[in-house]
Amino acid sequence: MPGTPEDFAKQFDELSDAALIDVANSGDELVPEAEAALRVELQRRGLTATPPIESVMESRDLVLIDRFRDLTAAQLAQGALQSAGIDAVLRDENLIRLDWFYSNAIGGIRLEVDRENVEAATQILNQEVPASFEADGEEFHRALCPACQSPQTQYETLNKPLSVTAMWLGFPIPVPKGKWHCEACGLDWKQEPE
Repeated sequence: MPGTPEDFAKQFDELSDAALIDVANSGDELVPEAEAALRVELQRRGLTATPPIESVMESRDLVLIDRFRDLTAAQLAQGALQSAGIDAVLRDENLIRLDWFYSNAIGGIRLEVDRENVEAATQILNQEVPASFEADGEEFHRALCPACQSPQTQYETLNKPLSVTAMWLGFPIPVPKGKWHCEACGLDWKQEPE
């Protein structure tokens, strides 16, 4: 269960008027307890959502194209689509902002686009990662996987499972990982990033 009505009421009470209206206008699908707490808080402050909460995305035919656990990854994908002229909507991002532990419980942040843009959006999000690129006259090279030579690699500084477990146990201490990970073959290896 993501939270009690009292938990949501407390979280909404701590938000500024502008942040509360942003949550109401975002189009995020809230669990019933959160939606009820949001309505009560808006009414208590004499604020109104424009448009009203229930009609934010009614008139659009939106299709889910991806889900993200992390807000940063969701915003990067949304930005890539918007820079290509495709309007993309993130659902449940404000709930995740309130408490990121809810991400797995609600299925992550949903990225949606209008039905007529699904094919173009999918192509943009599925583009191959370039092995190198040039910016400001300087060439940058991605680290290649030593096993499969894929450029789909990332340097992981934090051991997320251990860090989350430590957080749940009341010890908010980040546990370092310091390894490269290949998304293509799953290999982990130790090498300092350049």
